Amino acid sequence: WTSPKEDQAPGPVDDFDVASMEGTWYKVLGMNSRYDCFDCQKNTFTPAEEPNKPWRVAVEFSLPRPRGGAWNNRVSEDMFPEATPDMRKQRSYRTKGEMFGLTFWENWYIIGQRDEGPDPYKFVYYTG
Repeated sequence: WTSPKEDQAPGPVDDFDVASMEGTWYKVLGMNSRYDCFDCQKNTFTPAEEPNKPWRVAVEFSLPRPRGGAWNNRVSEDMFPEATPDMRKQRSYRTKGEMFGLTFWENWYIIGQRDEGPDPYKFVYYTG
């Protein structure tokens, strides 16, 4: 895989179903070692309780401490699935969260996936 131009994100898959994100997923590889691949980083996606409301995403990760041990962290995000097929051609969904007192926004693109079989995965490109 080669990185796209900075101003051009790869297009999301056509058959992405946001319901397939429900549950716990682990980040196992990323392009930025300072952000993408903390030990045991997991994202847990919980569907909205009402239509047109955001999903909840709980992100858990540990940062190693220089003198040993780890600092465990949990971040909560709101996930907004794109409402129409035309909107999903631009991005799969967007998130809004807060970390260290700062608000952040991300655009998520599901650019590859396998939902069937023993090892389901999502190949995600995100910016924010």
